[in-house]
Amino acid sequence: MKKAAYTFQVLKYSHDPAAGETLNVGVVLYSAELDFLGIRLDHKFERLSKTFAGFDGEGYRYVLRRFESEVDRVREEYSRTLIQASARDVSQITTELWPDTDLSIKLGPVLSGVTDDPEYALAQIFNRMVLSQYAKEEKPTRSDEEVWAIYKRPLLQRQLASVLTPRSMSTPEFNIEFDHAFKNTRWHVLQPVSFDLARADTVQRKATTWLGTGAALQGQKELGTLFLLLGKPQLGSLKAAYEKAKNLLNRMPIKHQIVEEDEADSFADEFKDFIKNH
Repeated sequence: MKKAAYTFQVLKYSHDPAAGETLNVGVVLYSAELDFLGIRLDHKFERLSKTFAGFDGEGYRYVLRRFESEVDRVREEYSRTLIQASARDVSQITTELWPDTDLSIKLGPVLSGVTDDPEYALAQIFNRMVLSQYAKEEKPTRSDEEVWAIYKRPLLQRQLASVLTPRSMSTPEFNIEFDHAFKNTRWHVLQPVSFDLARADTVQRKATTWLGTGAALQGQKELGTLFLLLGKPQLGSLKAAYEKAKNLLNRMPIKHQIVEEDEADSFADEFKDFIKNH
């Protein structure tokens, strides 16, 4: 692929506009030549809650999901010709999506570069502009949202992401909100679960939590299949813990399917057939 120009903006969280203090939380990158519009966001908020007193973590995540869904909408609904005709740089897209500049999420200045791989450029800029702000010992492993980005890409390519919607599931003793669900008589859920963690005990604890969630949802008549989209650990030392975690998840007493990262493309094809047949 030949190199082409791109522009990008950094998203900044501003807790108190009067104080002028901000922290970088995401990047939006656009290239008309490469027919690419992408976004990376830091959904974790520990860094922000430590910095700003009275920080609203759930409100922050809601705002990020809203911004991300708007970028997805533009990517799915506009053809390349329409985007090129209406946008010379990324700001003409983000200004339309985010017209209120007085909100807590600010848009940085338009910056530019050239690349033959816009996904890689986006990841590099995100690492440099956002993840580098973490203290070395606090630098995060992958969140569930980052794992979801891996599975979302092939779903977007097949125009399937738009059929997914948030859905709350309840029993008399339990309630949970899922972000990615599809209804066909029953609600079928796509749930990213990152096991790319720092220690074996946290891997085990997370698997146990999801096993408990499955048990709590047993008997939920609206729930069809729970698709668990896993993110495996990058640390080789956690391989055994990851295998044990999958064994725990397979004990779920509800209908479920485990999917791994190298199956993201084949799962998207499978899910497309699933929707078509239902």
